[in-house]
Amino acid sequence: MNIGSEHLGVILRHACWVERHASQIAEAFEAGHGPGEHTDAASADLHRQIGSVYQMTLSPHYLRLVADSFWRCSDLMTAIGPDGPAIDGWNTVSCYLKGVSETVASGLNHSQPNGDSEFNDNTMELLRYEKLATLMHPELVGALHKAATAVADYCRFFTPLAPNDTQLACLEALAAGQSQDDIAKNLGYSKRHIQRILADMWDQFGVDTAPQGLAFAAAHDWVTVPPNTA
Repeated sequence: MNIGSEHLGVILRHACWVERHASQIAEAFEAGHGPGEHTDAASADLHRQIGSVYQMTLSPHYLRLVADSFWRCSDLMTAIGPDGPAIDGWNTVSCYLKGVSETVASGLNHSQPNGDSEFNDNTMELLRYEKLATLMHPELVGALHKAATAVADYCRFFTPLAPNDTQLACLEALAAGQSQDDIAKNLGYSKRHIQRILADMWDQFGVDTAPQGLAFAAAHDWVTVPPNTA
């Protein structure tokens, strides 16, 4: 099935979140939390317990965003169904997102997620990763990270990397030395929205920080970056 770059972008953002999700659970292991016993990303019991952690952390509004967003991504991943080396990682991530979506939605007024909304990465930072570490075995966390990386790499390969107009405006402003507050004011967005745009763009480029993102953009001749900025 052919799938547009917008849909691949949705999958890429979720895959990158699962990567960070796994990394933060691994950090919780290092801090002495867990480990748990679950080794199967498809386990209904694991999903139920993860749903309980989400429910103790997030408000009903954000739980609905998570349920809808994860459901939409899982549906897109089922629709595209790639062949080749990416398939194992693809199924792992899709199954994990769908299972968490269903269990999170089960505690809300409307049990069936509809995929109309997308969660905010900043909100997901509130999750109790030390609690998740007590549920999941390091082997599973490592497998999730590996699977999400494979999915993200697949999406980046087939998704045009060039920034859109809003992303380009943010890049040019960063290259000129503007702060996120200044960029938000000049573009008419909230600072949180600018942070989301930048986070999505770094995921799209496959980088972790603003300096790396600027260097990547400069290497592709999208912006000119002064030597002391990149």
